[in-house]
Amino acid sequence: MPALIPASLLNMQFHSITNLALGIICFVFQIAALASSPHDVYEQIGIGFWGGIILILTALAAYKSSTGEAPFLLGCSFVLSIFAFFVSFSIMCIFAASIDEMKRYSSNPCTGNFTIPADIVKCQAGDTFPIPPCSYYSSAHLGFDSILLICGIIGIPVNILLVMGVITVYNPAPAAPAT
Repeated sequence: MPALIPASLLNMQFHSITNLALGIICFVFQIAALASSPHDVYEQIGIGFWGGIILILTALAAYKSSTGEAPFLLGCSFVLSIFAFFVSFSIMCIFAASIDEMKRYSSNPCTGNFTIPADIVKCQAGDTFPIPPCSYYSSAHLGFDSILLICGIIGIPVNILLVMGVITVYNPAPAAPAT
């Protein structure tokens, strides 16, 4: 017997509102994270901007198609939900890497050095230079990245359930036979 998912977990309206909230939070906190550390490579990617926009568009399409009256929007929300799943996964991975780098270099952020051979530039062999850009660590930066990481973690199951909800609306379960 196949495992059945309770209908309460496949509520498209609830998941679309959750996606809308996640998208707005991602967009706002990406701006804050970029403002707190504008030279950080992970912030310059801007996945919070683009991911927030994708999550918002997915939420709007899924909310409108939750009635089942718009088959075109139902297909769009199916595709967007799958795309939003991958975007949420990307948000999670990028901000986990950012937090990892901040924690790794929190005591002395500019410890990385490289050695330039003497024949490349006019300097003495063995001179060391700092590796730009250094890791920028601050409590605000860590907080913003943590919130964005949590948004990515929450977005993954929400969009999986949204995909399954769209499938349920598109292909409803057969009615029980009358007795």
